[in-house]
Amino acid sequence: MPKGQKKIFLGFTVKQAFINALNLYFEEIKLQLAEYPIRFIAPANYHLTLKYMGWTDDAKVRSLMEKLQTFICPQVLITPIYYSWLGKFSPRALTLEFSHTSLIGLVKKCNQHFIKEGIYIEPDGLRPHLTFARHKGKISIVRQLALENIVEHLPCLKQELLLDRLILYESVMREGQVTYEKLCVQPLQIG
Repeated sequence: MPKGQKKIFLGFTVKQAFINALNLYFEEIKLQLAEYPIRFIAPANYHLTLKYMGWTDDAKVRSLMEKLQTFICPQVLITPIYYSWLGKFSPRALTLEFSHTSLIGLVKKCNQHFIKEGIYIEPDGLRPHLTFARHKGKISIVRQLALENIVEHLPCLKQELLLDRLILYESVMREGQVTYEKLCVQPLQIG
């Protein structure tokens, strides 16, 4: 961990009803991926990543926390559309992807808010997503194609997810496990 920095991202908590609905699909997902070295993430660590920022110096983190308190936006109701493999360098994260006009609008509004407040957040090229499993180790192109083929045919959850609080999280390693601590929570407006 670089001194004086935190590994951060903006995201949302995932409600228990959504987790319960997702768990109904896990038996099929685990069966389809049984021959691969996949580690499923504990539901307590589920979150929807809106914007990954990576290692960020403490002064910028404090500024983000302050500016987040002035962010005003309505709540958003979204539904997952497909599973995919994501990764900045290697597609090792099994994710549930969301696409909805109001979610895209929320990302845009968030970016505009921070730019207006004098904080530029580098684009990360990732879409908003919920990671629920990771492949252990590097993935060859042959394995990547096989894994993509498997998840392409999995039935997708049709449960809606309410995004009602934008959260600045810190990714922290504790006792060999990554946990996500809430640094700042900003409620979104109803209606």
